[in-house]
Amino acid sequence: MTDSQTKTNKKAADWLTRFSRNLDSDPDVIEAMPIEDVRTELRALGADVEGFHNRVVNLLHPEPTAPEKPNLSNVIELFWEPVGAGMRLAAAPSSVTQDHQFETEAGVINVTCAWGGKTDTEPAFIWMAWDAHIAEESEFQIRLINPDTRATRYEIRPGRIYKGDQTFTEEEIGFNPQSEKWALSIVTAEKE
Repeated sequence: MTDSQTKTNKKAADWLTRFSRNLDSDPDVIEAMPIEDVRTELRALGADVEGFHNRVVNLLHPEPTAPEKPNLSNVIELFWEPVGAGMRLAAAPSSVTQDHQFETEAGVINVTCAWGGKTDTEPAFIWMAWDAHIAEESEFQIRLINPDTRATRYEIRPGRIYKGDQTFTEEEIGFNPQSEKWALSIVTAEKE
């Protein structure tokens, strides 16, 4: 590389560093930049500019892509509405715990759940534990659904984590489990 090319590359790298800092502080700046001015500056620095603006825009604002769906066959969905889900129960001052066993073609999945309303210090929540005794090639999902419409409100994907527990707050799941009706749906699937 000649001394002239080294200086040109250094200038281009310095300009790109400044440009990157500007983008870090305000990613929308690229939309306001006059593209021809950017191209002119980059060409003067010896950079290859064809498609540069589009590549940077695509890096900063990628087109949304549909999430990949697992290649699954033999999908089975089961449904359970815990007694009192979405209602304040006078007998339980803080939370209600219930167990249910889902029997699937892949095996048995035991679910325990508890929920409670918002307090002065804590948000409303659902706590859930699962213990799946299913075939090794099987995966499962737990969905919190609206029991009337069966629309999925929140999805937990343990996949092949066959035993676990987790607490989900109202902010995470997007509804208050003590004042809005909900149910559990278990989806099992076998890998193709």
